[in-house]
Amino acid sequence: MDIEEEYFEKKLKEIPKNVLEKAVKFLKDNIPNDAKEYYIEMYNKNKHLIDWFLLEHFRSGMTIRNMLRKDANLSDYLLPDKNWDDYYIQVLEIALGIRKMEAC
Repeated sequence: MDIEEEYFEKKLKEIPKNVLEKAVKFLKDNIPNDAKEYYIEMYNKNKHLIDWFLLEHFRSGMTIRNMLRKDANLSDYLLPDKNWDDYYIQVLEIALGIRKMEAC
């Protein structure tokens, strides 16, 4: 595991369990199936922990972060760093079935 992967693993483990569970359920229930398929295809093309979604940070990434903030009522202030930026991709991976929840 490289330094970047270790960092994002650490960030994932920092998420309070109740916030993680609510965020994963919300994304599973609210991301359209065609978007899920697109994200899984993107992941399969570049399986690096963070690289696979990097180009989407300001497009779909912003949408996902805002959905978590507004629609799921999961404020940034519920997170240790007070910002979804370092957490949302790992949560998305769990919601997509790319990453196991038990790894947290």
